[in-house]
Amino acid sequence: MRDATVSIAMALAESDLKHLGCDTVLGSLRVVERAGSILGLLGIALLASLRGYPAGIAGIGIWMFAGILVLLLAKLMQKLSY
Repeated sequence: MRDATVSIAMALAESDLKHLGCDTVLGSLRVVERAGSILGLLGIALLASLRGYPAGIAGIGIWMFAGILVLLLAKLMQKLSY
């Protein structure tokens, strides 16, 4: 995990999610990250097997661009602190 992700998770664990505890919050974050990694790999593998490698690479690019747009919009709406 990245330092920024851990620091945001710890800040949430100490404020809004205090009733869950730090261990539960960090454990949940790790599970979600690992599940996302596995599902992403399976999704790209499925796309590449059905449409070919160029479509798989294009899918990765589109997904990354969509992530950039989401983070940019969140920053512009002042929902992110960094």
